[in-house]
Amino acid sequence: MRKILYIFVVLSLLAGCKRDKPLSEPNIDTIEMATDKYQLDYREQILTLEFKTNAEYCFEIGADWIIPTEDSRSMESYEQSFVVAENRTSDLRSTYIRIVAGEVEYMVTVEQSAKAETFNLTLRHSTQHLNSPEWSGENVRGKVDWGDDTKEEYTEGLSHDYPSSGRYSAMFEMENVEGFEIKRLGDIEHLDIEY
Repeated sequence: MRKILYIFVVLSLLAGCKRDKPLSEPNIDTIEMATDKYQLDYREQILTLEFKTNAEYCFEIGADWIIPTEDSRSMESYEQSFVVAENRTSDLRSTYIRIVAGEVEYMVTVEQSAKAETFNLTLRHSTQHLNSPEWSGENVRGKVDWGDDTKEEYTEGLSHDYPSSGRYSAMFEMENVEGFEIKRLGDIEHLDIEY
């Protein structure tokens, strides 16, 4: 009788330990990014973060000078662009963008350089064709406002044709300038220099 009882208990235990399907592994939230630090110059610009995640996500931004421009559990690639305001100060500034996807977070550091010292030159003239001064310095760049609602980035050898005769004020806002030369004064009536 004892043997029968023992066999019955063993069979009961074996029946209770019946294996169903193996337990599935839980889906773990992840974020993948190529870099976690961006260094930008001082100008206003668009910063685009590229990342992959398998969870719903949101952003936490550590400063008001960066703002965003515009559901699946499989790993997908995303892009998010941010407008970065011009740094008009003489100090480097730094902040973070935190991406929260499900239960994981990823922190990205954004640094923006201080505004470069600018050299401003205004040429008042009455010519219909004006050549940009020749600028000297390393990595010279800047913006030109020709004074007739035409604005453009500076490039070497830049010139402008005006739609009609008249008096105009062409303004050159330049960076990394060591000096400039005007080859021909022509109808240039006045120069204003601001550093």
